[in-house]
Amino acid sequence: MWALEGIRVLDLSHEKGEYCTKLLADMGAEVILVEKPGGSKNRSQGPFLEDIPHPERSLHFFYFNSNKKSITLNIEMTDGIEIFKNLVSKIDIVVEAFPPGRMEALGLGYKSLSTINPGLIMVSITGFGQTGPHRDFAYNDLIAQAMGGLLFISGNPFEPPAHLPGSMAYLQSSLNAAVGILIALIQQDRDGEGQWIDVSAQEAVAMTLEGVPYDYYFNGMIHSREGGKAGAPRGIFPCKDGYIACNAHRMGWEPLVEWLKDEGMAGDLGEDQWKDPEKRQIDLKHVNRILKVFFQNHTKEELYHEAQKRRIPFCPVNTPEEILEDEQLAARNFFIRMEHPELSKDLIYPSTPIRLSNTPCKIGKRAPLVGENNSEIYGKWLGMTGGDLEALKRNGVI
Repeated sequence: MWALEGIRVLDLSHEKGEYCTKLLADMGAEVILVEKPGGSKNRSQGPFLEDIPHPERSLHFFYFNSNKKSITLNIEMTDGIEIFKNLVSKIDIVVEAFPPGRMEALGLGYKSLSTINPGLIMVSITGFGQTGPHRDFAYNDLIAQAMGGLLFISGNPFEPPAHLPGSMAYLQSSLNAAVGILIALIQQDRDGEGQWIDVSAQEAVAMTLEGVPYDYYFNGMIHSREGGKAGAPRGIFPCKDGYIACNAHRMGWEPLVEWLKDEGMAGDLGEDQWKDPEKRQIDLKHVNRILKVFFQNHTKEELYHEAQKRRIPFCPVNTPEEILEDEQLAARNFFIRMEHPELSKDLIYPSTPIRLSNTPCKIGKRAPLVGENNSEIYGKWLGMTGGDLEALKRNGVI
């Protein structure tokens, strides 16, 4: 038994909400990816397996669409719209990420669909929400990070703001959408009613700023970028074989100095004046000059394990290769193998960070091929025959 077993989802979220529906699929929901005939544009997003561009070799698509099913459907055609409405009568949740008003223009907005299915939960993920002066502005992950305020505080202090790697705005809005769905499912279970969930990527990003806006509002403080700024000692330092993260600014200072003394590398840092954190901060360059020599004489593993013994907060900055070999992740079976029969090989995937004791997540089914589940969904759910599907395919509906 999985946590969301029996819940059916139609997924029109594209890259902007695909992590939301992946989370639902991992928790056992039957997620039906609705792709345009020929396949979603997400399938053209790299990197690709063995660096061979192909709609069925996108590693990005593989990860974000594992455990899902796929149907093809053109919801901009009259027949496609009617088929979608028929599907809505059979499901619990619709997740979409079209610009505001697009679903309404197709006759597929929440008001229309909820007349077909009063218990329907519908999630709309957009850049700025369904209301407000920016409602109709186009967006991407970079724009959401910028307009949400995260870009301004990201990067090095004397350089322009830095776009965080990956798609952090899309991931954050997907997480908010998934939480909204789980809350709505509780309410749906209580009184049978559905609801429309409006998720703004700008607001999802702005929520990650923690105390930054409040510090400005109450104290007039404008937080600067601190990506490359170290305390004394706090930051990222190069060592023999990579980088080590050090956070010995306060509780770890004295044991760190003792370590340096043991190796004859403390310089003058053993003097009482350096016990004052403000003094260390003022003369940060001097402190870091001594520490850098020390760090560069050791490997990450040497620094990490000895620091653990001495109760100093150090940790290695892991590379992708080291993440795959990490003993902690291995002990928790974080990486799993999924079969890809059409590729004649198994691929390694990250599993889920959510561990449920009684209803473990559903992991292990690779992302679907384009329209792989057309016969199953259209046949079992809507009673269509093979002849019906062939006709719809000829007419460009599926």
